[in-house]
Amino acid sequence: AFMIEGWKIVFRVALALLNDAAQDIMKLDELGSIMELMERIPERHCGRTGAERLMKKALGVRITNQRLYDLFDEAKEKLAEGEA
Repeated sequence: AFMIEGWKIVFRVALALLNDAAQDIMKLDELGSIMELMERIPERHCGRTGAERLMKKALGVRITNQRLYDLFDEAKEKLAEGEA
C-alpha cells in the first residue's frame, strides 16, 4: 500500500487506529494512561483478520494531498510560533 499511496496511507492507518481506540481514549484522563493505551493498540490488529480489517478501515479514510499539505503548514507555523 505504501508504494501506491505514499505517506497518505501512513496517515490513514494512524487515523483508523485512533478512531478504533477513540472510546477508550475518551475515558482516560492522564497522558501516561493514554500512552499505555496507544502502546496496546497494535495488539488488536495482530493476525491476518485484524490487519485486513484495519487496512479496509484505513482505505475508507478520505484525505486529500491538499489537506495533508495544509496540516503540515499549520504544524510548521505553530512550531515557529512556539505553540506546539
